[in-house]
Amino acid sequence: MAAAEAAFRHPERVGGVVLASGGVYQNFTAREETADVPFLAVFGGRDRTTQKGSTPEGMYVDRLLPLIDESVLEVEEIENASHYQWGFYGYQQRFVPSFGISNFQFQKKGVEKFVSWASSAAVEGRWEGMGEQRGEG
Repeated sequence: MAAAEAAFRHPERVGGVVLASGGVYQNFTAREETADVPFLAVFGGRDRTTQKGSTPEGMYVDRLLPLIDESVLEVEEIENASHYQWGFYGYQQRFVPSFGISNFQFQKKGVEKFVSWASSAAVEGRWEGMGEQRGEG
């Protein structure tokens, strides 16, 4: 969420934001200068939700859509995985039964998606001039 905060405050300095089972609090659609900041949201298909009948996609994507324009949001659900598998946060029994793939497999799939997304952004020229904007050019 810190990356989203930085993108909201300085959209001219970012080429996009990756959310690893995360969300945003800022309304990117409310400001012209932040409305087109691209986002990639990656989450586990076995993430549990607090609302009965809600899906993992609903938990992440439905919460993002009021704050991020759908046209700049790319979503990747990794099947049989849980957000818990991004790292180790101490043993939490409620998440362990939800693992359908190993932590390594989940992280590998997530990183592959991050790299693919960033590579396509570079090919599209989305990041051209970023160094000059930061005074590094």
